Formats: sequence, structure tokens, C-alpha cells
Amino acid sequence: MLRRATAGVRLGLVLRGSAHRFERSESLRIAKGRDRSGNADGPLHDLSDYHLVDGSAAAETPKQKLWQRARERAHLRAQKLNDEMIQLHKEWEQLDSLSEKTN
Repeated sequence: MLRRATAGVRLGLVLRGSAHRFERSESLRIAKGRDRSGNADGPLHDLSDYHLVDGSAAAETPKQKLWQRARERAHLRAQKLNDEMIQLHKEWEQLDSLSEKTN
């Protein structure tokens, strides 16, 4: 009986330490401007958690749709910035070639 009690105390100390590490890592993520939880976003975030018996996917939740729209907006913004940088690079090349011709 005494062994079980000490094992329980040790397990409690281990669990308390892991909870402390979790809180510490959570505050670090927040301090760095990231999500509170490490699993808040990722490649599987938009997928449903289950499927129906006939094999079809479950209906998307409003939150899943929201995340998909946010991800799509971010992708479109990144694509627009990339296109702008390519266009500016071409313009700079033209300006460089003109300045070399005049020199």
C-alpha cells in the first residue's frame, strides 16, 4: 500500500511538471505572436474528424469554412506579393540595362 502511495505521489509530481512546461511553452508561443496552442493550425486542421458510415465526408463546420477562407486569403495575398516582386524585378532590370547603355 505504501508503494502505491509513493508511486502516485511521483506520478503527480511528473504530471505537475509537464503541465508547468506546457504553460511555459504556451506563454512563449503567445510572446512570439503565434497561436496559443501548437495544434491550432496545420495541414489536417481543415479536415473533418470523422466520416459517415457510407464513406462520405461529414459536413464542414462553420469554423472549418472560416479557416479555409482565411488560408485562401493568405495564399492569394502571398501570390499577389510574389507577382508584384517579379514585376518590380523586371522593371529594375530594364532600368539597369538603360543606365548601362547611357554610361
